[in-house]
Amino acid sequence: MRLIGVALITLLSHYRRHPGQLAMLLLGLWVAGALWSGVQAINASARDSYAQAEALLSSDFDRLERKDGTSLSREDFIQLRRAGVLVSPLLEGDVTTNSGDKLTLIGIDPLTLPTNSSLASTGNGSSLQDFLVVP
Repeated sequence: MRLIGVALITLLSHYRRHPGQLAMLLLGLWVAGALWSGVQAINASARDSYAQAEALLSSDFDRLERKDGTSLSREDFIQLRRAGVLVSPLLEGDVTTNSGDKLTLIGIDPLTLPTNSSLASTGNGSSLQDFLVVP
């Protein structure tokens, strides 16, 4: 216990002669703690956003694809709808911006989605058709 006291007195004697260093040390520790807690808050928010997006975009719906791997045509979609199959188109494409960034865009038709889909609601309990129709 005596050695810890000697080490503490030695450190305090240094900072007694250089109080600016003590102030900067304490300020640095305070800023580091604030930055760490800020990064943790941002990471928690990002995790929540990713979880919400995954819950929104992942569904238990079946996916129709051709055996040969080519895209379904508009005529295929029309034939399936006329046959009574509840299908909704999902379009996916890559876009390159003017700055050279590559983006993948995913588009859906919200009006043809099944009513129990999480994508078919506006968030306040009403349907998308109620949102689009004039009151």
